[in-house]
Amino acid sequence: INLYDICGDAIIGIDENKNQIFFYKKTNETSNENVIELSKFQSCNISKTNRTLKKNSGNLTEIEKLELNFVPKSDDVNKISLEFFNVYESNQLSNEIQLIEKWSNLINNKLK
Repeated sequence: INLYDICGDAIIGIDENKNQIFFYKKTNETSNENVIELSKFQSCNISKTNRTLKKNSGNLTEIEKLELNFVPKSDDVNKISLEFFNVYESNQLSNEIQLIEKWSNLINNKLK
């Protein structure tokens, strides 16, 4: 692994020689491990899901989920989503937004 980042319960890294992304995330109930062969994907994009909470002072919009989605080159490869943040597992963002943007840019540059 040439480069990696740790954010809360998630770790993401890249092996540039093998052209693979490694992702591990532990939640209260499960752990998810992914090894992604970049040669099978054409791009990755950030998915941000928001939710609206009704408060006495008005509506409040907050991030519910942040994911990095890998778009396959062909139909025989499944789309992969890496969940960086879920409000139901961790009620406060730390640096997930900056981290997911960094890795989206890094991966898309590798896929060019």
